Amino acid sequence: MESAKKPPIGEFEELLTDDNVRSMQIIQAALGSGVLIFVVIVIAMYFSYATDEATGSADFVWMLTLIHFVAAAIMFVLSSWMYKRRLTEQAVRRASGEDTINAGSCLEALRSAIIIRLGLLEGAAFYGLVVCIVAVMNGVMNENAIFWINLFSAFVMLFFVIWLFPSRERLIEFYKNDFQF
Repeated sequence: MESAKKPPIGEFEELLTDDNVRSMQIIQAALGSGVLIFVVIVIAMYFSYATDEATGSADFVWMLTLIHFVAAAIMFVLSSWMYKRRLTEQAVRRASGEDTINAGSCLEALRSAIIIRLGLLEGAAFYGLVVCIVAVMNGVMNENAIFWINLFSAFVMLFFVIWLFPSRERLIEFYKNDFQF
């Protein structure tokens, strides 16, 4: 199998119709809004469950926090690796099911790479948010404000959603820079 070249940028640009770009924006916004809504729920629970004494163990929440940071670090690295891996020549060929690579298969590969990257980041974000809920419900969040650090992965995910929000120009930039062939 000979090495493929990326289809000309003009072919890719033709596929970036308003509907294609909008569908990618909707997917990304939906993934981000789920995390954002959960952050609001955690904060609302904190103010409605406010107690003066802890009913649960701070040690348990510390353990969950450590697991969260290890898992979040792994998911962050894995999300970047998977994103890059989905944009290789071999991955695009496999996904298209054809011997040739066309602009449509590149667009589909980019769409799936973005979803995979955000999905992994979303997993870490939700785990951190669950740790916050456990801390709030056990009353240890009031005594140990350090447990708010578990919101970090949610903010990282939301940062990626905003920073890499798909527009026609950004998708062209991804096409030019991120495909590895």
